[in-house]
Amino acid sequence: MKDHCPTSSFFGNALPFLCMLAFSVFSQEPLKNNAFGLKTYTVESEHFRISYTRGLEQVAKEAGEQLEKLYGIFNGTYCISLPKKTEVLVVDGELTNGLAQWNLNFIVVWCHDLDYNLRGSHDWLRGVCTHEFAHIVSLWS
Repeated sequence: MKDHCPTSSFFGNALPFLCMLAFSVFSQEPLKNNAFGLKTYTVESEHFRISYTRGLEQVAKEAGEQLEKLYGIFNGTYCISLPKKTEVLVVDGELTNGLAQWNLNFIVVWCHDLDYNLRGSHDWLRGVCTHEFAHIVSLWS
C-alpha cells in the first residue's frame, strides 16, 4: 500500500512555483546587495548580465568573455537563442563550485583561491563556465 502525504505533495508542487515567483519579482532590478549586505557590481555583455562582489572584477570579466564565446558556439551548433540575458553571479566562497538553474536562466560561480597549488594547470574558470552554461543550453533546447 502506498503512503500518501498531502503536505509533501503540496510543497513538492508549490516550492518550484514560489521560487520562480520570488526570482521574477526580485530580478527586475540588477543585484545591488544580498542578504549579507555584500555590495555587488554588474557588467553586461550582449547575452549575459554578470554580477560580482568586490575583488572579483577580473574573474567576472574572464567569465563573461568565456561565456560569450560559448554562446556563439552553442548557438551555431544547436540553433538556440535563450529568451533573455543569462544572469551570472560570481562570488567568493569557501569552496570552488558552480550551479546552473536552467529554468531561471541563472548561473552562480563560487571561486575561492584560484591559485590553489593542487588545482593543476587547467583553466578551472573556463571549465566551470562551460559546464554550467551547457546545462542551461541543453535543457532549454
